[in-house]
Amino acid sequence: MTVQELSSQHRRYVELSDRFRAAWAFHQFIGSLNKVLLDGPEPRYPVDFQSVYSALRELSGQLTAAHSAQVRERLNQLEPQLELLVKTLVLEDSKVSPASLRQFFSRVKNTNVKVLSQLAKFYVYAFDDESWTADRADKVDFLLTRISLDADGGEQVDIGSDAQIVRNLVSGLWTLVGRNLEAREVQRVRGEIAGIQREIAALESLDELNENHVVTRYRELKHGLGRSFFHPEVVTTLLETNRRLRESIRRLYHIEEQRILSEFQRVLDLERQGPADFELGLEIAEFRGEIDRFEAQLQRDELSLIDLKRLRERTRSLLARLDGRTRGVGEPAPELLAVTAPVAVPEPETLIAEPYRQLFEALEATGEDERPEAIVLRPDLFSFRLEVREVEAFRRLAGATPDPGRERFLLEAAALRVRLADQVTEIRSLLDESAVTGVAPVYTAGRRLSRLADRFVRLFDHHVEQAIEAGDATEARELYWLKMRLMRDHAGHWLLVHKPARHLAG
Repeated sequence: MTVQELSSQHRRYVELSDRFRAAWAFHQFIGSLNKVLLDGPEPRYPVDFQSVYSALRELSGQLTAAHSAQVRERLNQLEPQLELLVKTLVLEDSKVSPASLRQFFSRVKNTNVKVLSQLAKFYVYAFDDESWTADRADKVDFLLTRISLDADGGEQVDIGSDAQIVRNLVSGLWTLVGRNLEAREVQRVRGEIAGIQREIAALESLDELNENHVVTRYRELKHGLGRSFFHPEVVTTLLETNRRLRESIRRLYHIEEQRILSEFQRVLDLERQGPADFELGLEIAEFRGEIDRFEAQLQRDELSLIDLKRLRERTRSLLARLDGRTRGVGEPAPELLAVTAPVAVPEPETLIAEPYRQLFEALEATGEDERPEAIVLRPDLFSFRLEVREVEAFRRLAGATPDPGRERFLLEAAALRVRLADQVTEIRSLLDESAVTGVAPVYTAGRRLSRLADRFVRLFDHHVEQAIEAGDATEARELYWLKMRLMRDHAGHWLLVHKPARHLAG
């Protein structure tokens, strides 16, 4: 055997080994994803992974001229075996949506750059141009974006990377693609991406983002690249654009969220200030129904920008009518009398320990085989008004969760809602003058609880931002839904607690 033939055989072995490592990493990923999210069975493979691994390991010591014929024959046997393994994994991959991929990695916190890189390699090795679907492009886009996150940049991820690691990875992937791309084509694609970047920088509202179809056009651009996506200059430009888009959406989302919540609270406030109006009361009741439907949509589907716009328009219409009912034209809105003495906010356990204990004991009595959707409707738990995500939080706390802080926070927030509702009932039951003067002990306790609720709302903002930064839209929607539920209870409680202060101010 010539030196060239021996070198070619060595390269063939190295490539086969690299393909096997990528397939093995993807096999482990599929198994973990089935356990964490899909609750499905382990894939059944036509060939044993361990036997292929053992054969490759054995060949590593035989890559010499003396064993060249044996090595060539063994490689000829191993290649179709590995191809069968890859075909099984490709079939399993077709069952995994991009959303499931993002959700999995938001829950599994011990992933490192090497694992993510092997998963990206698997996609390059396993799929040709004809099988390179939009979903697979989205998955690779997510994997490379996650790798590029900088742990020192405030993203709070555990897979810290740097620019050189990313450059080495994308350069290696482009080598695997084995394609030439003319410089003129590279510049054309980068020019299109730069146009998207300029649009992102100019965005001033979520309405504008939606009406201009920025996200849709950007995704279509990426889907149309095929394997040209992996050209180092192209993919680094895409990753930078992903970062800018994520930051812009997070900023605009926060602005819109705060605007709607502020206007919603003002509607509730103004509703209690003026005399009764039957027709307007019906509109406000319908408005509350819209809030309920909006919250339900946040939990089930992607955030609807159209619904956000409609809800905002309805809110502003009601505000205009309520403002005209409660004060004359040009008259400033009345200010609430501030609480004169600051109230120390104790640890959450001090204020909500009892409902938290009751909730925890009630959930402990549930069976592991009971579905969360059924648990929330159990008679002994129905009064807690739980959501499925909160039942899951309890189960993750009881198991081995890598992030118990969020799960405990969600259970404490559920207990806080119970405590807020109890205090509202207690305040409404007052029949003496303390209902006007606000000197009853329940008002002092209520102001402390109100301040705790303020803090919990801010903590929800933090957890929602974490979910968005991690690319887990499902988790972000669930957390935002729970925040809205707390906000509604908090708003009604706050108005009752501070109602005597408003009367005194008048």
